[in-house]
Amino acid sequence: MIAIRVLILLGLVACAGPAREAWVDTHAIPLGARWPEALPDAVAAELDAAAAGHRFVMLGEGDHYVHEKYGYRLAFLRALIARGVRHIAMEIGGSDAARVDRYLETGDEAWLDRVVLYGYDGVSELERRELAPFRDRNHSCGDRSSADEKAFFRAVRAMSEAARAGGDRVHLFGFDFDANPGGGFEDARQALAGCAAGPEVDALRPQLTPPAGSSGMAEVARLEALAAQLGAPSEALVAACGAGPLGAAAHMLARLAFSYQTSMDWSATSMDMSPNGLQRYRAMFATREQHMDSELTAWLTTLPPAAPVAFLGHNLHLARNSEQLRFGRAPHDLAMWPSVTTLIERASPGATYVVWLLYARGHRLALQPSGACESQVDTPDDHLERALVGDEPAFVPLAGAPRQSIIDRPVAFGTETSEGSGAIRGAVDAIVILPTASAPP
Repeated sequence: MIAIRVLILLGLVACAGPAREAWVDTHAIPLGARWPEALPDAVAAELDAAAAGHRFVMLGEGDHYVHEKYGYRLAFLRALIARGVRHIAMEIGGSDAARVDRYLETGDEAWLDRVVLYGYDGVSELERRELAPFRDRNHSCGDRSSADEKAFFRAVRAMSEAARAGGDRVHLFGFDFDANPGGGFEDARQALAGCAAGPEVDALRPQLTPPAGSSGMAEVARLEALAAQLGAPSEALVAACGAGPLGAAAHMLARLAFSYQTSMDWSATSMDMSPNGLQRYRAMFATREQHMDSELTAWLTTLPPAAPVAFLGHNLHLARNSEQLRFGRAPHDLAMWPSVTTLIERASPGATYVVWLLYARGHRLALQPSGACESQVDTPDDHLERALVGDEPAFVPLAGAPRQSIIDRPVAFGTETSEGSGAIRGAVDAIVILPTASAPP
């Protein structure tokens, strides 16, 4: 009987998952009572060193749909903006980001109200028709996330205005596809609003909206052809519009075509758990990441040389050496593709410093079959979060972790729809770990 009990206890210990290791207690820096309004001095010093030695500070988040990520972002951005960062690159569509950036520039709330991702439906029949194909009419859950997003950007603008006294304002750039595409049509029309009238311009303007019956891949092909035409315009079009506006419109339409394509691919593959479906899903993500890198590469050429940039996005997009990781939940997990941070590092070795945000339990925004807007999170015992979490929020730098510690083992991490696994040494530099998080209020 004693032998049986011993075997049972040994089995329970083996299944208990990673215990909090001694180095975590030694290295974790409590974020303290003033978090997230201010960083503790020790964390600020870590961030100062990171910003001084790396052009790009990547602020990752393991879950897009929790309220606490906004305080985390603001705490770190406040310190980075004080250090001179004036450019933020974010995992958001280029069209929506441009509208947020106009808000940061002008303070006009109408620009925030025109962000399609936040529920904008258009003010004209033309816009409503263009935004309809991918519009989710059930805003009950999304409105909660949108309110958090708008409050976040109001806080960023306040920081920007305070910083503007000493120089430039804060700028936002969106490097992802527009998840609810369609805003690019109005963007292109506005870019070409100053074109002088003439036969070619008159023939062009009706093409800046989908013709009757155009949808799906036919519309993607039409947009790509139109973008190519504006990217290599005739002399008459250049004379009427100017090369700058034509180039801007060409980029907007090409980006819109990619958003259409990616949105359709996402819908077609996200619920397909067959082996072929998972491979298509992975291919979609890999193509999306290449698009992100192309957008960023072109944008960075427009910035002052070596201008520092803060990145906001999902942990897996902002992981270095991403091919050492896996995404998804076993046994349906697959090897990661080269993330945008991996691609940046290949072009500029040593340029990135990566912070992840993780939490152990709580609630996230997620539409349920019942119509409720929240799901409960309780990360399993074998997840990375359980090995790092303490009683209070903490910042855990990973540089001093001993070899063969938890960050060298293929451990799982993340929440539903955002799960991954792998040894994270070399992929991440520091982790902000929260005991709990909550859905947007």
